[in-house]
Amino acid sequence: MKTKKIFLAAIHLFFLNPHLFLYRIFLEFRAFVWPMPKGTVIKEIKGVRFPIPFDEGLRSARSMYFDLYEMGVRFSMQRFLRCGDTFIDVGAKIGYISALAAGFVGITGQIHSFEPVAKPFGKLKKFAEINSEYKIFSNQVALSDQQGNAPMYIAKEGMGYSTMIRDLLGSMKQLETINVPVGRLDSYIEEHALHTIRIIKIDVDGYEFLVLKGLENFFRNTRDLPVIICEICPSAVSLSGSSLDELLQYMAQFSYVPFEVINPSKELNQETIARQWTTNVLFRPGYKSKIIMEHNESENSRYSKKLA
Repeated sequence: MKTKKIFLAAIHLFFLNPHLFLYRIFLEFRAFVWPMPKGTVIKEIKGVRFPIPFDEGLRSARSMYFDLYEMGVRFSMQRFLRCGDTFIDVGAKIGYISALAAGFVGITGQIHSFEPVAKPFGKLKKFAEINSEYKIFSNQVALSDQQGNAPMYIAKEGMGYSTMIRDLLGSMKQLETINVPVGRLDSYIEEHALHTIRIIKIDVDGYEFLVLKGLENFFRNTRDLPVIICEICPSAVSLSGSSLDELLQYMAQFSYVPFEVINPSKELNQETIARQWTTNVLFRPGYKSKIIMEHNESENSRYSKKLA
């Protein structure tokens, strides 16, 4: 089953982005023949120093070290980020995506990272400290559509997988429940007077719709809307009391349309997103969705025929 899933993912990547597919093959071969490091290794990413802890049970350590981690997200970041931009990383974990972003925006740009869980936040903060020449701001807070406190559920596996949607833990053994501070991202943006926000990346294991709702005031009052790279877990959206349809319609009212992260010109439809357990979606602003327009035209045609 796992082999079939990997094969289908490879075919999907090949047809959407052949160059990225070939580059992935090269990286996988390099990872196969290269010896695995031990302990904590400092990896340099476009001048940014990033510690990778191989000895702490972090499942993604290998893929981070060999540049295989979140290749689609990295591809979109490289396409849209420029020197001097501001990047917001929601659900930063130990900070690898923030490190990539720092390399793209340089010392004139800004990185604002959010990670509420103490252990990964400690590593995120250390990464920021050893790159003090960059403007990297680490925040130990969760984001939602309200301010206050909320429970965070942490699993025993790996470095402590965490989510604010308890049912997502599934068969994983729960290690602990902690109470974390929660804020709204639009309030943070206003309070810190952030400008030239080019990308907001959201990876919050099922809490994504609430984070997006916490951006409503920013969406309504900003002319230059940023690109949003958001991991969506359709089943988790429903567990949080909403639906994938509501999420997409919410984004559409602010002119956001979902695209493939590995091919930013390929629009995604709701059915494709719904079939995935989790998938990274690139929301681009200023678009009229062809899919929604076709759906509306179909509905109008059906209504006209009914009247006739």
